[in-house]
Amino acid sequence: MDAGNVSGGMFALSGSFDGKNLTLDEDIYPVQSILAVSTDENVLSLVIDHEDEYLNFAIAVKGSDAVAIKRAIDNSRSDLQAAEEHKLLVAQGQGESFRKQVCPHCQATISLSRFADTPQCYCDYCQTLFTIRDRSSHRELEAATLDQELEKKYRMCDECGMYSYPRQFTIFYFIFLVYFIHWTSSKTVRCPGCMRWEAWKMLVGNLFGLLGLPVAVVQLFRSYRGRIEKGPLKGLDDANILANRGKIDRALDRYDALMDNLPINAGIKYNIGSGLLTKGDVPHAEAMFLLSLEDCSNFAPSLSGLLFCYQSLGKDVERKQLEFQMGFDANADAHLAGLNEHLGDEQVFE
Repeated sequence: MDAGNVSGGMFALSGSFDGKNLTLDEDIYPVQSILAVSTDENVLSLVIDHEDEYLNFAIAVKGSDAVAIKRAIDNSRSDLQAAEEHKLLVAQGQGESFRKQVCPHCQATISLSRFADTPQCYCDYCQTLFTIRDRSSHRELEAATLDQELEKKYRMCDECGMYSYPRQFTIFYFIFLVYFIHWTSSKTVRCPGCMRWEAWKMLVGNLFGLLGLPVAVVQLFRSYRGRIEKGPLKGLDDANILANRGKIDRALDRYDALMDNLPINAGIKYNIGSGLLTKGDVPHAEAMFLLSLEDCSNFAPSLSGLLFCYQSLGKDVERKQLEFQMGFDANADAHLAGLNEHLGDEQVFE
């Protein structure tokens, strides 16, 4: 088995994870060598640092829950990373500066020592923005933030990159042209605003194949009716659509109303900054990303947005300080971004 570049066919593997090592057949990988884990339905994707080489895995899990495996790996590697950071700070005589937070949604351990103490925290393992509720100001936070059950539903949309409420949609085409029949079906997770354009394409594409037309109509209906119409984030989808179209002035009125309901929400402020970048207003985008980080100092999307602003504005000192604070491995991120290329060449993890 070539773990780094799987080509064609299906490879049956026996696998196990004992909390310290991931075993795939006879290959053993320590949990600290696993740089990134993601799931797509039953497919478990990993980036592993093995002997100074990055290995990409895309494994079709059978007989187990891919999400449960990801969570077990994430919890173990996050615990180890936090312990290593604490050990390093103690060795430097700064042990008292160590801070961590356990994600209430996936139980991963998040190291916060490099970041300011803020009301919210971002879990990079489950991509959830949540409020730190074990504080003396618990009641004040409850009034200014989302309910914990709602928090886990909101995250970054993979299509538009906005803080929103992504959900699963079906993309289905059935084309019938006398001697030619073609159909495709797939699932996608995105916000309703991003699904609208795809749903309209489905409607047009299925006009000549009646079997696909009902599916297209249902998905089109869901993309409009599925937008957030109640609760503290009512109108978020409409604001995001305007911001993505560069109509940030119109979007700001809606975002202002949202911030009146939720004064503490790094995601909303990030969306404003992203919309300002779309319009080309880098200085004001920088200001919004900084405001977002006042709510959640480790919010990765705002950190990346701020880094882009510093680069664009030529603020080299601030850029270097931010890069040091972020401390992420750019190579690992690049490999994670390329995992989708491997999803068609699956292995079976039993």
